[in-house]
Amino acid sequence: MKIDDKSNLSIRYAHYEKEAKTADLLTRDEWKADNKQSGVDFTGEKLSSGSFEYGGRTIKYEPSSDSYDILSKSEIKRDDISANYKRKLTDNLDFNLSASWQKTTNDIKQKEETYANFSTGMNDNFGMKYLSYYADYIGTFTEEKFKINPSLKYNYGEKSYFILGYDYKLQKSQRDFDNFLDMYKVYNLDSEKESHGAYVFNKTTVGQFEFMQGVRREWTSFDTTKNTHYYHRVLPAFVNNGYVDQGLKTNKIKKSMINDSYEAAVNYIYSDTGNVYVRAEQSFRTPAPTEFQNKSTGTGYTINDLDAETNQTFEIGMKDYLFGSVIQLNAFIGRTKGEIYYDEISHGNDWAYYNLDETQRKGIELNLSQDYGKLFFFEGVSYIDAEITENGQDTSIEGNQVPYTSKLNANIGAGVRWTDKLNSILTFNYKDGYYLDRANKYKARSHITLDLTTNYTMDNGLKLYGGINNLLNRQNFDQEALENGVQVYDPASERSFYVGFEYKF
Repeated sequence: MKIDDKSNLSIRYAHYEKEAKTADLLTRDEWKADNKQSGVDFTGEKLSSGSFEYGGRTIKYEPSSDSYDILSKSEIKRDDISANYKRKLTDNLDFNLSASWQKTTNDIKQKEETYANFSTGMNDNFGMKYLSYYADYIGTFTEEKFKINPSLKYNYGEKSYFILGYDYKLQKSQRDFDNFLDMYKVYNLDSEKESHGAYVFNKTTVGQFEFMQGVRREWTSFDTTKNTHYYHRVLPAFVNNGYVDQGLKTNKIKKSMINDSYEAAVNYIYSDTGNVYVRAEQSFRTPAPTEFQNKSTGTGYTINDLDAETNQTFEIGMKDYLFGSVIQLNAFIGRTKGEIYYDEISHGNDWAYYNLDETQRKGIELNLSQDYGKLFFFEGVSYIDAEITENGQDTSIEGNQVPYTSKLNANIGAGVRWTDKLNSILTFNYKDGYYLDRANKYKARSHITLDLTTNYTMDNGLKLYGGINNLLNRQNFDQEALENGVQVYDPASERSFYVGFEYKF
């Protein structure tokens, strides 16, 4: 929206709602027997046996004969508002202000395996007979994000400018549970992450060369509070009416960080269609508020002490139009200190976040596109080698691949412009398998799909679309994970059809 000859304002609002039901992931035997089953346990046979430490003793527990529906239900609502204001202050000086606010609420209801003492009968657990069963897990996850970024841009030459900017970010995460595995009267986790950043960026154009430099410093603070009141049936019935009450406990973590990022690049424009560049960068990633929490069957939820990760990357690349095709090629090598790693010990039950000492990534990416009027084609392939190079706490994993990182990804597509408003696109996608653990013992399968989509855009801003996903009807997985040392699977949809519309105003 144009306010006057020197000012522009744009505002965007989006609302999103989703209701979903998910079930327990399937073992390989369950998947082979019936890949359409939900994984819901109606027999109690899927409950596991195991043990835990209590009072210096090893307590054993065994499956219950009860039957439970362990479907997880989720209701997500999200509101997103963003705005941008631009004003030309002088012929050479521009002011830019962007701001955004987002709130997401996720109401969840699910069941999770736990254990309790249901009998005072004598056995090898000194009078305690523990049975595992599915307990309710009902709560609300709320997250709010606010960002504001004012900046000044000074144009001091043709295609040359200097930017001075500031950014502020506030992220609040809250977890409140009405019923937490039959174990807690009170369970809530409040986390706040606040950051202030200041940056400068310069671009100087000299003939066919472009020189770019940037520096940014960020001050980040974290404030996390966890309140718990443990109240669970884990003792014989003749002690405290069969329950243990540990009272209200509060755990807090306050932490602050200062991190710097740098960028330097040179771009050489050697023709009307071609350029080649080199770029060196140091960047960082600070933990999200929710990443400060681990969970273990033996100790429950605990607060960790994560640090930020830092990345150093060197990249070289080019773009040109050759032999009837647009070609983009780039290669990079990077090193990360303290990479934040998510260790899923048991899917949905036990996990931990911590920093790896050092990882290294090397990669190359090639993208091509061709346009012949009504027909157009595109091809892309990328290769990334992600290796754990140092890890003092467990040197046996040095040289292994970083989990959840595919080495090879590729796509090939072809499209037809039937008219100026109607087009169809057929795309083949390939995603290489990746390891699920640091020891590189468990590996997810490769993912292959062939998808067809058709789009029709009308003059009034309405867009209609539809298509077919997974034309080959291949068995893929939306997720693969580990559960107590066993690989489990979430089968993806088979061949499916969809339609929808978008409206821009």
